[in-house]
Amino acid sequence: MSIFLTIAADHDPQLSEQLAELPRLRALARNAVPAGFEQYFRRRAQVQSVHGSVSIEGNPLDLQTVQLATLDLGFTDPHRREASNTGRAYRLIRRLAADPDVRIDEGLLRLLNVTVLDGMPGPAAQRAGQWRSSAAMVINISTRQFVYTGPPAEWVPGLLAGLIEQIPRWQDQDHPEIAAAKAHFSLVSIHPFADGNGRSARLLADLMLAQTDCDADGMIALSESIFARQAEYYRSLQESQGPAFSEHVNATPFLRFHTDALVEATRVLERSATALQRRQLALSTQHPAVMNTRRMIGLNSILEFGQVTTASYADLAGCAQTTAFKDLAALVEVGLVRRVGRGKSSAYELTDLATSLFISSERNSGRPDE
Repeated sequence: MSIFLTIAADHDPQLSEQLAELPRLRALARNAVPAGFEQYFRRRAQVQSVHGSVSIEGNPLDLQTVQLATLDLGFTDPHRREASNTGRAYRLIRRLAADPDVRIDEGLLRLLNVTVLDGMPGPAAQRAGQWRSSAAMVINISTRQFVYTGPPAEWVPGLLAGLIEQIPRWQDQDHPEIAAAKAHFSLVSIHPFADGNGRSARLLADLMLAQTDCDADGMIALSESIFARQAEYYRSLQESQGPAFSEHVNATPFLRFHTDALVEATRVLERSATALQRRQLALSTQHPAVMNTRRMIGLNSILEFGQVTTASYADLAGCAQTTAFKDLAALVEVGLVRRVGRGKSSAYELTDLATSLFISSERNSGRPDE
C-alpha cells in the first residue's frame, strides 16, 4: 500500500524570483558556450557533478583525480571506485534522459543505487539496490553531526510506492525545477537503501532536470554547487524535515536552497564559458598557428584541473590518445605547457607564459576569473 510523504510549500517571493529567472539564465549560459565546445562543457559538468556528489559523502579526491577515476580504469581503491561508479551513473542518466519513453519507477531507483555501490567494500554495498532492513540516520560527514533519523524500515516499500506515484503529478503540476527538488528531498527523507541514498537522490534530481532540459543540455553541475554550500544543504534538509521523519512537511527551506543552488550552477556555467572565450581570443592572437578547439580545451582544462595526463586530455578534448600526445607536444614546443614526471606518472601543467596570458585576458576584460 502506498504511503505518501506530503510536501507543502509556502508562497516564497525569493523562490518565485529564482524560478522566473532560471529560463533567462539558462539561455545566457547556453549562448556563452562557444561553438565546438559543447561536448567539453558537458564532460566538464559530469566530472564536477561526480566530484561534488562524492565529496558531500566525505570522499577526499580532488577534481583532477576524480576526472581520471571517471575514465573507469578498474580502480580498486574505494575512493576512486566510488568516483568511477558515480561517473558511470551520470553517463547512465544522460542516456535515460534522452529516451522520452523512460519513466521513473522502482527499478530505476534500484539501478541508480546498484550503480553507485558496485564493487564497494562493506556489508551495505552487498545490499545495493535492496530496501534497507534496519534504522537509518543521516550524518553530516564533514562535521560528524547528526542531521536526521529516517522512517522505520517497514515503511520504506510503501513510501517508495507513494513517491513513484507522486513524481508524475509533480512533473505535471510544478515547475520542473521544483519537481526535481521534491524528488531529491523525498528520496533523502525516505532513505530507502543501506548506503548511497544521497548520491542516488542527487542523480534522481539531475535525471529529472535533464528530462526537461533544465540542465542546459547537460552543461550544469548542480551537485558541485550543492557541495560548495554543504552546511546549508544539510541545514535546509533538517529545517524542512525536522530531526526525525514526518509524513507531513513544509519543504520551503529545501526547495529554496535547491533552486538557488541551481541558479548558482547556471551562473557558473555562463561565467566559465565567457572566461573561456576571453582566453581563446588571447591565445589565438598570440599563437594563431598552433591553437585550435582541441588545444584550447586542453589548456583550459589544465587551468581548471591543475594538471592533465595524456589520457585525461584525450577524454576532455574528445580525441584519441595519440592525438592528445601530439597536441601536448605542440603546446610544449611553443612554451605554453611543460611536462612533469616520467612514464605513466607524467602530466602536463601550464607554464608562466600561459598563466600570464590568461591573467592578462581577465584583466583586460575587467572581470575576475571564475
